[in-house]
Amino acid sequence: MSHKSFVWLCLLPLAMVTTAFFVLPMARLVVVGAEGPQGLAGYLAILTEPRYRVTLINTILLAAATTLATLVIATIAGMFLQRHRFPGRAVLIAMLTFPLAFPGVVVGFLIILLVGRQGLVGDISNRLFGEKNGLLSAVAEYGYTSFLAAKSPLRPSDDPVDDLRSAWSLAVEFGLSHAELFLLMYSEPHSAAMAAAVQGGNQRMLARVQRVAAAGRLRVEESLAATIMQATARGAVLAWLDQPEDQRDPAFIPAMRAAMISAVTTESATVPEPGLAGAARTLRANLPGQTSLSPAEQHLLTDWLGRLSADPGDQPGPPAMSQAGERIATRGHEH
Repeated sequence: MSHKSFVWLCLLPLAMVTTAFFVLPMARLVVVGAEGPQGLAGYLAILTEPRYRVTLINTILLAAATTLATLVIATIAGMFLQRHRFPGRAVLIAMLTFPLAFPGVVVGFLIILLVGRQGLVGDISNRLFGEKNGLLSAVAEYGYTSFLAAKSPLRPSDDPVDDLRSAWSLAVEFGLSHAELFLLMYSEPHSAAMAAAVQGGNQRMLARVQRVAAAGRLRVEESLAATIMQATARGAVLAWLDQPEDQRDPAFIPAMRAAMISAVTTESATVPEPGLAGAARTLRANLPGQTSLSPAEQHLLTDWLGRLSADPGDQPGPPAMSQAGERIATRGHEH
């Protein structure tokens, strides 16, 4: 047997192991990835899609930083151990080189035992946050707290509809500038503290909607208007992030905001006069012809609206019940 044949024969086991445990698994991954709707072109999304591109860049930077830090620390430690003699030097060198005696699989298993879910670090994180969802909820709670802090500078203006428009725009701006936190906030289960924070944000939104209603410019019921605002803001952010960067239309966000304002508000006040008295007069004027109330209920409501629409200056004390109201109330007690 020639020397060349002997070398190729020795390399045959290496080629078989490399093919079985590296080449074939990698080829299988490529085939599985190409089965998507975009085929092999889907791999280009790593470079064309901003989210994937950022992840790739962060991974490369992390790997480079880890390698650089390892080289710096190892070089300093190696040079120190080479140039200096001190008690315990042999023990220290043995501790540093001891992991090299283990196969990579064993070292990886030891790392899993240390930082895995059942390891020391995992046990500490579970005690602090209660499994992965608890940790994610803590991160989401921080994100939502930042969101509320960004909304707090908004001060009521003379135009409540413009306040709605500003609040909606700020919510969308936060989602676009903090995409990862936004997706985490609305995709992961929330803790009790997170639910309380969300409820606080909903109450702020409802308070702005109530100002529009008080001005007589709300087209739908208050809770429905707040739900529409939240749904359109979230939908606008998700739709914008889902589009490739080169296909995003700058007119999309303003169009969504205009559609939301048109859906929940009116161009002019439905109540001619602002305030409680004006609303009572408007409602009293529209009572005739309705069929939802019985004649007795309509009579009583007309009496109440008449007192609400009166000038408060003419009523120094609690008003007495009118004769019509007394008759209806007495009739209700008799029944």
